[in-house]
Amino acid sequence: MQEMQFTVQIKLDGTAEAPLVTIEKDDRVLIIKTTVGTLQASPSVNDPWKNIETPLHLNLNDLRSAEFYRAVNP
Repeated sequence: MQEMQFTVQIKLDGTAEAPLVTIEKDDRVLIIKTTVGTLQASPSVNDPWKNIETPLHLNLNDLRSAEFYRAVNP
């Protein structure tokens, strides 16, 4: 299983800890996890975002329309 971890610098305006997202690849499945914060999904960047449970398993053989993901820590 391969693991990818991305670090993005963000400006914090409070005491909240920055969200941490890890993405693992196992065969034809991407596994998205958050260790800090909440994972959210939306069909576009302008539509409302909904909280989703993690770990999220995305089967690469069964992808349909585009979906966007983000981690937030309110």
